[in-house]
Parts: sequence; C-alpha cells; structure tokens
Amino acid sequence: MATETEHILQGEVVEFDLPEGEHYRGEVDDEGRPHGVGTMHYPKRPYRSWMELQVSDRKYHGEWSHGVRSGSGRMEYYRNGLGSAEYQGQWHDDLPEGEGTFTAFGDTTDEKYRGGWLRGLRHGVGTHHTHWDKGTFPDETYTGQWQEDKRCGRGICTYDGEEKHTYEGEWQNNRYHGHGVFTLGNGDRIECEWENGNKEGVGTYTFANGKQFRAVWRNNLIDLSSIQREDKNEKPLLAITLHAEGFDYNRTAYGLIEAAEGVFTLADCAILRRDRGFKEKEPLLKISHIGDQEIGYLALGEYPGRIRPGERQEHGFKLEDTARIYDEEYDYTIEHTITIDWCR
Repeated sequence: MATETEHILQGEVVEFDLPEGEHYRGEVDDEGRPHGVGTMHYPKRPYRSWMELQVSDRKYHGEWSHGVRSGSGRMEYYRNGLGSAEYQGQWHDDLPEGEGTFTAFGDTTDEKYRGGWLRGLRHGVGTHHTHWDKGTFPDETYTGQWQEDKRCGRGICTYDGEEKHTYEGEWQNNRYHGHGVFTLGNGDRIECEWENGNKEGVGTYTFANGKQFRAVWRNNLIDLSSIQREDKNEKPLLAITLHAEGFDYNRTAYGLIEAAEGVFTLADCAILRRDRGFKEKEPLLKISHIGDQEIGYLALGEYPGRIRPGERQEHGFKLEDTARIYDEEYDYTIEHTITIDWCR
C-alpha cells in the first residue's frame, strides 16, 4: 500500500496513492492497509455492480478492516453530470451488508431504498421509492421482503399518480405472484391469485359500495361468462373495451361498470387493465335509461345504442390528423373501437 520509505504506525492518520490510481487518507494497520476510519477516492472507470454507476467518480468515507470496507460508511457516486447517488450504512467484505440506505438522483428518476442488504444486494425487509421526473409515471413505493435484489415474499406497493392504486400480497422476481389484493383509486378491490404479474384463476371483485361478484381471470382478463353475482336482481354489469390503433399507436383499455343512469369516464370504471395514453376523464358512455331487458346509451358522446342481456354492441370511428416529425408532416389515421358487453 504505502512506499517502503514511509514510516507508518497502526492507527496513525496517513495519506498516500495506490497503484491503480486510488488516493487514501486515514488510519492504517501495521502493514499499511486502510484500517479504522478513512477516506478513499477512486479513479473514474466503468464498474460491475448495479450500485456503481456506469462511469463514475466515487468516494468512500467510513470504517475499514485490513484493506476492505467494513463497518459503517458512506459511498458517494457522481456520473458525468447525469446524476449522483450515495449509499450510507453497514459494510462487510467491501460490500453493503446489514442495514443501509441507497439514494440516487438521475436525469429522469429519483429513487431511495432503505432496509436490509446482503453481499451488495437488497435482501431482507426494506422500502424502495421511485419518483419520475415530470410525472411520466406514477410515484411508486414498495415496502416488504427482498431476496437477492428482487421483491420476493410479502409486500405492499402503492402507485400514486392521477389515482392511487395499491397491491398487497405475495411477490416473486419483482412481480405479483401468489395471493394478493389490488385496491383501485375508486375504492374497488380485486382479491385473487396472481401468476407472474397477471390475475389468474378464481377471485372476488368488491365495489366501493360493498357489492361484489366472483369470477375467473385468465391471463389478467376476466372471463365474463364466469361472473357470479350475489343477488340476481342487482344492477347489470357492463364490460367495456376501448381500442385505438394506427400510426404506431396500439392501445387497449378494459373496464367494468355497474350500470346506472349518468355519464361514465374511463376513470369511473373498474379498471381491469389499461395501457397508458388514454384520457381518463374523457366521456366514455352515457346511460340514458335502464330496463329489465334493455339499456339505452350514448357511446363516446356520439353513438346511440341499445343493449340486451348477453349481447355485445360495437361502435367505431376514425380520427384523422397530421403529425410533424423532424420538420416533415405526416397524415395519419387512428381507428377507435368501443365494445360493450352485458355480462350474463
């Protein structure tokens, strides 16, 4: 570590350079290795660990044990003006281990993890929060169990965007897996089994007003023919599918409503699945009257229709517009389709 001409005493504060460009100032052992408390500046180079930003200046200040980071310490990272990060907590054998906090500020996201670590990976119980710049995606906060840097075990995750949604249950490899409950922003709840992030098998849907039904989900979508209501005299359920396609645009939203007179937007539906890009407050369906054997409606504010038990109605329209990309204009057409099913 130090040159032969340097006189080093164990515990003495010294300062020296290492062969690979590191610079150290602090206490050392009787062989000249960092030991006790000290600060190490590392040269800029690519690193292997996910924590060590791809091209980063690094500085560690904290406890050492015979040349390796061990005990309590803080590592700071700075990545060429694109972001900064730091880990503050326990170390063992040069890696985060024990309790610690990792905070990162990037050009698009900020994130923070506080909890357990093992061999440099999130492990045990911890909380991870992600904030996207300019609200690109909902803020996300997960608290629960981790295994080798992945959400695994029991945990709860809250998505705080235009509406707040929450999943609480079992996880595997960062996905919902096992038994879990998903609560939507409107207060509706889905309790079912999950497989690799998708709803799969028998589950119960409970509306915010307490009414519920059981059904079967396959690949994250509800089998409409499997719906079982507690009371056959309750208001009909309407399943709504909204699809938009064209000009590199392919999006689908699936929703479910308990029929009532009035205007429904996508935000008013029990959202079974939705791609990003739809306007939640845009009028989707206006129900004008409800009878035992017929429901009258106005779809998308333009298309009048009537639907009977077990029927499906479909309406479509085209949106024509012009896009300007790199100083060139492109005419395009997006085809929209809304499908309405009266669930048996």
